[in-house]
Amino acid sequence: MNEFKTALRKQIQARLDQLDRESIERKSLLIAEALFQSGCWREADMVLCYLSFDGEVETKRIIDRAFKENKIVGAPRITGDHLIFHRISDRLHSLAENQWGIREPGRNLPVIDLQQISGVAGKTLVIVPGLAFDRQKNRLGRGRGYYDRFLAAAGNSRGGDIFTVALSFSEQLVSSVPVSEHDRRVDMIIVENQIIL
Repeated sequence: MNEFKTALRKQIQARLDQLDRESIERKSLLIAEALFQSGCWREADMVLCYLSFDGEVETKRIIDRAFKENKIVGAPRITGDHLIFHRISDRLHSLAENQWGIREPGRNLPVIDLQQISGVAGKTLVIVPGLAFDRQKNRLGRGRGYYDRFLAAAGNSRGGDIFTVALSFSEQLVSSVPVSEHDRRVDMIIVENQIIL
């Protein structure tokens, strides 16, 4: 199983490396606009969103729009084996680059705990990154399992509405993603030319 996942990660990363900046921007705009038209976006009181890097679907526009619509916005920080979301108040001043060049929220910002996600804040939209996706809404991450563990914990404390959306370029869609027992499916995948529900 692991060798299949490793090979697929390399294959998809090679495809993403072929995308130029203009293509990434153009496709990301189409994906963001499709997200903004969706019911899950309109109904969300809180948006937990990854911070894009390394050829991923850009999330700057999404985060800025969430602020404009007065949604609670959370951005992730990796702490040990866990993904922690901190509430951010803007994209420019709440974030800093870590030692790997990845932007993350400052440690001093308020932590969004699972009780808040599971009902207190209303409906929560979790925007999930990934390297590869299939039409069964399986996702292949980068191999550390941070989002799978986070979504499992959030699901176990469920009292409210949590909806997961993956953002994907068409180059990341494959016929089948190899899955393990702990891998979590998403509720919806938005590609620049289609929505998979």
